[in-house]
Amino acid sequence: MLRGTGGGIIPLGMAVARPTFRASGLAVALVLPESGIRSAGGRIDLVGAALLGLGVTLPLLAVRRGNAWGWTSGRVLALLAAGPVVLVVFGLVERPNASPPVDLRLLAQPAVLVTNATTALVGICMFGAFMLVPQLAQASVSTGYGFGVDATRGGPLLAVSRAAIESAPRCRERLSGGGAGWSR
Repeated sequence: MLRGTGGGIIPLGMAVARPTFRASGLAVALVLPESGIRSAGGRIDLVGAALLGLGVTLPLLAVRRGNAWGWTSGRVLALLAAGPVVLVVFGLVERPNASPPVDLRLLAQPAVLVTNATTALVGICMFGAFMLVPQLAQASVSTGYGFGVDATRGGPLLAVSRAAIESAPRCRERLSGGGAGWSR
């Protein structure tokens, strides 16, 4: 039996999402023309795909199981250390490859590198805001930093973050004198 607020929302969302995804896929298949670009060889790099998948999965497994195994346990620390090592091996193995799963040379170009770093920082900040603001709002006043409100009254505090996020592009346009060819 489904309980809580998500019990009704999740099945309703899935009932709406499935037909929407199917209709979107059908529209893409019917409307978009087939690309005339064909890659040379058309061979899947199984070693590269396996190394990339393993390098990303190991730290995620450590984060997922950290509470159960203990954050300072040997398994968690080994998984956290092994992930970046496998990704470095992936980079070394894929560097001479003519068609790697991820073109690391492209990712090292300054424009792409700065964009990716900025996106990562913004994502970290948004995650922090969306996690910390409700926790601080719901913390007891006796802690010295909390507001002691429930989730219903603490939720609207996130509206400030939303307003800042929505106003940032407009502020950038004004500060930069119009932007890079975009107009609203």
